[in-house]
Amino acid sequence: MSTAARRTLGLAALAASVVAGVVIVTSPGPGGGIPGPAPAPADAQPVVVTEVIAGDRLAVRVDAPGSQWQTWGALTVRLAGVEVGALTEACHAEVAQQHLAALAPPGSVVWVTQAGPRDADGTWPVSLWSTRNRLVAATLAELGDVRPVADE
Repeated sequence: MSTAARRTLGLAALAASVVAGVVIVTSPGPGGGIPGPAPAPADAQPVVVTEVIAGDRLAVRVDAPGSQWQTWGALTVRLAGVEVGALTEACHAEVAQQHLAALAPPGSVVWVTQAGPRDADGTWPVSLWSTRNRLVAATLAELGDVRPVADE
């Protein structure tokens, strides 16, 4: 299948699932991985997406102190427990970034929980929901854009 066809098929499947309301929601399991359905926990903090940086990274804005961050400002976050899969095609990372942008476009409100301390580069590992019941990492895994990894 050509790269363009794969991209179109993935975006069409994503759009169809959003329109139909068909979503399999999962949350990271012990030691990484993506098993088990779960909604966003009550302590998930809403933040605003300002930029989709890569297929597993976003820039977000904290508009008010909350349960995850007690100060407001700009942060870089990454999806915890997953990484963009092996680059079997040159455009794979671009496709993953497009899918993430469809799930969490700039300007949208998403809900996050911290999944660990900041990385050495200042990025926060997070679990991120694009709606109160849609775990973004799980949706990207279903599309083949990310694979489970153990966070260190």
